[in-house]
Amino acid sequence: MHSGLIALIARVERFSKLLQTRFMLYGAFNFVDTSRASIARVYDVGLGGKDNFEVDRAVLRQILEVMPEFNTMAEQNRDWLIRVVRFLAREAGINQFLDAPSGTPASARCATAAGTASASSSATGSWSNPA
Repeated sequence: MHSGLIALIARVERFSKLLQTRFMLYGAFNFVDTSRASIARVYDVGLGGKDNFEVDRAVLRQILEVMPEFNTMAEQNRDWLIRVVRFLAREAGINQFLDAPSGTPASARCATAAGTASASSSATGSWSNPA
């Protein structure tokens, strides 16, 4: 096995243990600080989502002042992800995907795109709504 891959696997295992420890100490719902914006939730606002807070909407308003095309770019980014996953499932024959979401739900995720592209495709990942 490639040494870089071994190092990456070790880092992921350490991170996983850190998250498990934090979960045991603080519980799942203490991961969210609703007094501070999260870029994942700001992105959710830009996509018209519902899993965000006023602080996230305020940050988006500031972003839109200097970058009015943010919402369009977010939608194009999501659409691109869906197209790529569908292409890989249909044309390249890939039938397993690892979905590592940002922590907020999305209207169309890798798992949805993979499942609709090919009956034999599936996506593995985890999502929990800490909000």
